[in-house]
Amino acid sequence: MPNHLCHAPTADGTRCSARARFNADNLPLCGIHIRVRARALAAGRDYIIPAWEGPEMPDIIVLDDADAPPPPPEHRCQRCTHALRRTEIANGDTFCAPCRNHRAVVPEAERCTHHLQGNRIRRPCLMRHAPGLTLCRTHERVRQNKVFRDLLDRLIRVVNQAPANWAAIVQQVETDEVAWPFTENDRVHALTTVARAFVIPELYNRLHPWGPQMRPDGAIDWEAWRNGNGAWGGVADPALPPPRGELEAFTRDNQNVHTRVVTEQTNKTVEMLLNTPVPNRLRGELLTEIGLELARFRTPRLETTWKAVLHDIDSWSKRPTCRSVGDHLYRRVLEGLWTRILASPHKEDLFQRLWEECKDANGMCCDGHITRLCNVLAGYDDQVTTTVSLNEQLQQRMGAIAMMDVTDDVKRTLAENVLSELNVPVENRTEWIEAF
Repeated sequence: MPNHLCHAPTADGTRCSARARFNADNLPLCGIHIRVRARALAAGRDYIIPAWEGPEMPDIIVLDDADAPPPPPEHRCQRCTHALRRTEIANGDTFCAPCRNHRAVVPEAERCTHHLQGNRIRRPCLMRHAPGLTLCRTHERVRQNKVFRDLLDRLIRVVNQAPANWAAIVQQVETDEVAWPFTENDRVHALTTVARAFVIPELYNRLHPWGPQMRPDGAIDWEAWRNGNGAWGGVADPALPPPRGELEAFTRDNQNVHTRVVTEQTNKTVEMLLNTPVPNRLRGELLTEIGLELARFRTPRLETTWKAVLHDIDSWSKRPTCRSVGDHLYRRVLEGLWTRILASPHKEDLFQRLWEECKDANGMCCDGHITRLCNVLAGYDDQVTTTVSLNEQLQQRMGAIAMMDVTDDVKRTLAENVLSELNVPVENRTEWIEAF
């Protein structure tokens, strides 16, 4: 009888067949008889464990290496070399569960150079690196975020050491791309953080001229913004009296693409672009050609903006409805505009104008997108000059004067010079001047 069984006798005198547990006293008893013995000893009775005859434990047989059985075969994932589970081996899988959707084995020379740290194991990333980079897209974003955090921490330390010189520090951040290699969006984010941390209303309000303004105590005037006194409301200063004319309302309204003056001029340009003959090859390759030409404006600092602009153009080109159901207006206007740009002797300058207008149109409504496309040819096409360019120049020049930190008298003088330069009729100048 095996010696690993319990040595206690049962009620009929035979040996217990349960497995011995070897308690603290090193007695070969099962769990039941350990408790029986404990109760007997507690009552003052002796508990005798008989000796049973049983076979001796066999000696351990040591095999030679030559006689040892071969080790079981190792089944590992072909992609990450991790051991496969028994169910995966039984199913005949050659990839583990995480790699099942990425079965293409990337060559080592094309893999991401980032190394993962998990479960105290350092293993390489198995994803393909992005074009022109040594990291995959995920780890490139991780690297860019770390660079931004390090630059932001350094900027905060520099401003904290000399808060009075914040203007010079901000100017260096905006001009020195070598010392402060921020992207366009990250630079605004970093300077906004500095403005709010050190309570600099001048900096915050300059970065966000159309949003809620910062008060001298550092609080953001969200209440005035929600009440319609900010850019959403159309009138920047609620203390101003009601506009006295259409042009004065035009100068106050930052959503003036919906006014009658701009709408009439835009409709004339749209009609001209829709009547432009478009080659058949452009109907299937338009977005590809635009993307290739606008690639010249793709820089590390404008990477996010460039992708957003291309996505915006592609999204609006696929929208079937703009002003009426199924009109495909944005795509048709863009086709006519692109045809005229390619035929123009100033197409290099027009590429720059198209980039700027599409960048400004991102986030606008349909009419805003159409108006921006019509503005591209202003000053370069005779059919557009008489309808769009004058209003566009007035809007830009008057808006720049309105943003100047000078007295109202100086603004009126500058506005008169602009109106004379652009040959605006005398009967229309009064409303522009009184708008200031």
